[in-house]
Amino acid sequence: MSAQVVTYEQRDGIAYITLNRPEVLNALNDELLKQLRDAMFQLDGDPDAMVGIMRTAIPVSSSRKPQLNSHLSQQFRFVRGVRLQADLPRSG
Repeated sequence: MSAQVVTYEQRDGIAYITLNRPEVLNALNDELLKQLRDAMFQLDGDPDAMVGIMRTAIPVSSSRKPQLNSHLSQQFRFVRGVRLQADLPRSG
C-alpha cells in the first residue's frame, strides 16, 4: 500500500484537500496525482461539501504558483465544477 500523501477532510461544508510530501517539497509524481484525483472525486461526490480548498502541509515558494496552477488545471479539467487557483503561503 502506498503512503498517504493527500488527505481529504470535510467540516462545516468545507472540504480540505492537503498535499503532504514535505520530504520532496510536495513534488508532483504519479502517486500524488492519483491520490489527488481520488480526493477530487471524493469532493465531487460529497453532498455536504459546498467548497473545496486545496492546501499544502508545508509552505511553497510563490514562484511555483503558475506551474502548479497550470499542471493541476490540466489534470482536473474533467471534474465537474472545478476551478483551480493556487493561493499558497509564501515560504519564509
